[in-house]
Amino acid sequence: MTPREAAECLSRAALQTGGSGYAAAVNLVLVYRPWPGLVVVERPARLHDPWGGDTVLPGGRLKPGEDPVTAALRETTEEACIPLDCLEPVGVIGAVEPRNAPWLRVAVVASLLRSSHCLERLHDCRGPETAWAGILGLPCRLETTPQMHPRRGVVVEGYRDWYGTLVWGMTLRAIRLLHTRLEQCGLCSTRE
Repeated sequence: MTPREAAECLSRAALQTGGSGYAAAVNLVLVYRPWPGLVVVERPARLHDPWGGDTVLPGGRLKPGEDPVTAALRETTEEACIPLDCLEPVGVIGAVEPRNAPWLRVAVVASLLRSSHCLERLHDCRGPETAWAGILGLPCRLETTPQMHPRRGVVVEGYRDWYGTLVWGMTLRAIRLLHTRLEQCGLCSTRE
């Protein structure tokens, strides 16, 4: 799967801005270095944060009058420290809903432009919403299994990349949605 193939496939499957009715957006930022991956952030572990300590996609609530694509790009800049000029929006691929929050999120896809300064900012990113930022490997075959959550002490259905990063919950559902769109174009198969 090349960046061009993925962008063409997702552009055909994507809606323009996602419409209305969404309170928040997450951004699936595709990276090719040399394998496909997604930009993720680890949220700081906080007592009252339901996603504290989790590896998640950049995202957050829409501001009044803001469309989902704009919100997803803004949140990616804030949480993953990636400048806007490094992001090329592709579109909206569907909705995902967290089970522990009352708002519907829309999944937006963007591509990270190939530039060293874009990745340097990502790897040096720390802030009030980000303990760590990096790239999650994105295999075409996404196998999930029961996993012990490292901080919660409960078993969750999840996926670990080759570095051991655990993805589960709404983030996993958004990645599965991306896989479904890529599979529709024949670029990936989750059932190989």
